Amino acid sequence: MGMPVITPGTGSRDQAITDLVESVALQETALSHILNAEGEKMQAIIAMPDATPEQLMELNRSVNKMINAVTRLEMMLQSKLELFADVVNANPTPVEPLTAPAQLALIDVPEVTIDVPLDAPTAQDAAVALVEAAAQLQIAEGYLVNFIAESYGPVAGPAPLALLQAVAINYVLTGKFTVTLISNTADTATNVEIQVIIVLSSVLPETTAADELSLINVTSVSIDVPLTDPAAEGDAIDQAVAAAQAQVATGYTVTFAATGFDPATGIMTGKFTVTNDADPTDVATDTTDRSITVTTTAVSPD
Repeated sequence: MGMPVITPGTGSRDQAITDLVESVALQETALSHILNAEGEKMQAIIAMPDATPEQLMELNRSVNKMINAVTRLEMMLQSKLELFADVVNANPTPVEPLTAPAQLALIDVPEVTIDVPLDAPTAQDAAVALVEAAAQLQIAEGYLVNFIAESYGPVAGPAPLALLQAVAINYVLTGKFTVTLISNTADTATNVEIQVIIVLSSVLPETTAADELSLINVTSVSIDVPLTDPAAEGDAIDQAVAAAQAQVATGYTVTFAATGFDPATGIMTGKFTVTNDADPTDVATDTTDRSITVTTTAVSPD
């Protein structure tokens, strides 16, 4: 195979620079489509009613990998632009004077991910530290960011749909940013409105049998035999257990001990028990009987 023949271009240097800028612009457009696709994927998975915390964490890891890859490519694109930085510097654009309000306007931190459980005693401090670090990267050197927390806790009241649908996204941090010029503390600015920041955790919260027992909410079941059938109570118990099992985390087993069953009213009473499969000593049982309404889809014999 012979050596490739390189023919010198006939275009001007300005044309070459223009072509290079256009190529960077096209690549930036492609990256925007990739990031948009990642966003749509996140929305689709978060909206799944049966999405598990494990699936959400795997989604988070996948998105992080994609963002890291895009970041590396952005650095390569920047190096392309720096090839003709001398042209830009020859005719620099006048720079507006920096002020704390102008820097404050640049801050946009919609969410952070902490490395402790969301309900840990140190969770709020960890979230504030990450928020300040993220904001500090978005402003000019010489300015210092502080975040004054107003509240931290589970989502309450109206909230974005994603927050209500995803178990792993249920804490928010609220407060205000303050930006101060280090060399002149008189140049300072603080948000007028409260900022709301979503807080996620890379650590799944640890639960106990008692925690899982409190999640069980089974008030009715349906069986396919008449209420007077000898198998009716056993079927009702099986349905109650199946419904409760779906409400607790993987690794816990639910049982139900019936204390009464009235075919005339269709009322079954009893207590649920939740046991940790990995630690049988971690067990919890209802302190009072639950009342479960039993209905049937069977047609009673004439």
